[in-house]
Amino acid sequence: MNKEFTSGYAPVNGLDIHYQIHSAADERKTPLVLLRGGGDTIQTSFRYLLPAVARDRQIIAFEQQGCGRTADIAERPFSFEQSADDAIALLEHLRIDRADLLGFSNGGTSAAPTLVVGSDRDVMRPEGAVELFRLLPHAQLAILPRTEHTEITTRTSWLVPMINEFLDAEMPKTM
Repeated sequence: MNKEFTSGYAPVNGLDIHYQIHSAADERKTPLVLLRGGGDTIQTSFRYLLPAVARDRQIIAFEQQGCGRTADIAERPFSFEQSADDAIALLEHLRIDRADLLGFSNGGTSAAPTLVVGSDRDVMRPEGAVELFRLLPHAQLAILPRTEHTEITTRTSWLVPMINEFLDAEMPKTM
């Protein structure tokens, strides 16, 4: 993982959320927020992907409630909606008014995804991925062959070009 980053804790919705900001070569690009998988840390979800995408843009990664260096609060509810609220509050705390989101596994469910990446095995069946893809305007869907769920973010030679092309494309105008 890239050693050149800043990290800290942000007071967010009753938590002290651990976050990292990986600087970008091109600060004109919209920052990318990485939303990690359930129970994972930044390192376990994005060890391979993070340094590859950080070459081109600023990356914000954080550990949600009860994961990694962010403590759990037993009486605080844990839900995908709460995780999405925490992500928004973190961006507000960091004074980031616009960001792209890339979620892996539970991270993709935590907030409205801008890129959907599915596996052709175990957790999500292709039919479910296609159904979700059809619900999201301007989404792109990639089904990675011979890739188990936990291997998705290790496929950087496939993912990074797809991610960069998607994020660098001009957003289609809506009616």
